[in-house]
Amino acid sequence: MNDCLENMTGTVSIHEFDKMFNEHQKLGHQIDKLATFIMEEIEGEPMQSQGAIDTAIRLLGKQSHVPERNEILDSGERREFETGAVRDVSNNSGRCDLLPLIVVGELMQNIPLTFIGKYVECGGVQRLYDAIKGIVDGLPDAMLQLAVHFEKGANKYNDRNWEKGIPLHCYIDSAVRHYLKYLRGDKDEKHQTAAIWNLMCAIWTHENRPSMIDLPFANLGDKAGMTGKDLFGDLWPEEKDEEDDDE
Repeated sequence: MNDCLENMTGTVSIHEFDKMFNEHQKLGHQIDKLATFIMEEIEGEPMQSQGAIDTAIRLLGKQSHVPERNEILDSGERREFETGAVRDVSNNSGRCDLLPLIVVGELMQNIPLTFIGKYVECGGVQRLYDAIKGIVDGLPDAMLQLAVHFEKGANKYNDRNWEKGIPLHCYIDSAVRHYLKYLRGDKDEKHQTAAIWNLMCAIWTHENRPSMIDLPFANLGDKAGMTGKDLFGDLWPEEKDEEDDDE
């Protein structure tokens, strides 16, 4: 009697096959035991069409979820601008506005960061609108959370403090830092909301406080806000001819 079984990768001895078969049976028994426990002991489960292992992972994920802190962190230090606006000081946190954000966006394959980077270098507030749309999960809910963020800011600094005028680079710096922390999964603050707040305030400041524009695109003059191959070179996709669309 042949003491080996052929498989796709070679041969397995009868002894090894029996061992694998027994391990498979034990594993199946454990999965059945887990499935029975979920169905009999956890009310409302399984609530999705999932196997026992996937259901267990989902339930454990819920148990380990750490909610975001619904507050604005405060260093206790303040920076007052010539306009009278006041902002919290974030010493030794880096200058995210100085990062080559287009490169960072390409490296991370992250569209909002690329939009922010293009705004910093070339202007055009529509890019910040597009960045916000890429960050939010749902606009109505995001705006309601943003209203709470504005309320907390007003309690901390007084109503419309930010409208007095804060340099644009401060908003970009803070927006990118909060967004990166959101992507990293930090829970010490509502970083997604904070990122959106900074981008929206940057849009308003761009349009209403031009003296606060201190980003590279300010040096472009009439070219600020332009899009196309003249600004982005080979990064800009070639446009199709209308005749090609008719073929």
